[in-house]
Amino acid sequence: MSPPAVELRSIQARVDPAALLDRRLEVEVEALALRLSVAGIALLLPPGIPIRIDGLSPERLHVRANFLGGILVDFHPVVSSSGRLRLEAVSARLAAIPLPVPLPAVRAAVSRLPQKPGLHVGEGSEVEIDLSEILAPLGVRLPRLKAFRAEPGIASLQF
Repeated sequence: MSPPAVELRSIQARVDPAALLDRRLEVEVEALALRLSVAGIALLLPPGIPIRIDGLSPERLHVRANFLGGILVDFHPVVSSSGRLRLEAVSARLAAIPLPVPLPAVRAAVSRLPQKPGLHVGEGSEVEIDLSEILAPLGVRLPRLKAFRAEPGIASLQF
């Protein structure tokens, strides 16, 4: 049996009663621990970006990107000082044949990613994903991301 896409391990939050009276949901999360499978991580990516999550292993997020003719990129996920999930490219190769792609070429392609809410190009052309910004239109306010840990096929996030 495959793991669930999104599993809430613990949550501490408040619901705005005034929003409920208006038939809206406004949730302010104070603390959250969740686990995401590869499918769950894909759900959180902004729509329309040219990447697909291929896998997750300790210290690595494996991504198939539809730029530079199709490449496989391994990213090292870390928490940025601003509380975003930063993906630092550590290796890349062509998708069709196993030839390496220079990391400066990957960084140049990353710097040209389309502007999307929750997707930012950080220092050194790393990709930064702001889950708080992605969930805000749904009425969910998250605190800053504090920790990210990966194991085969599962990511654990702590807010």
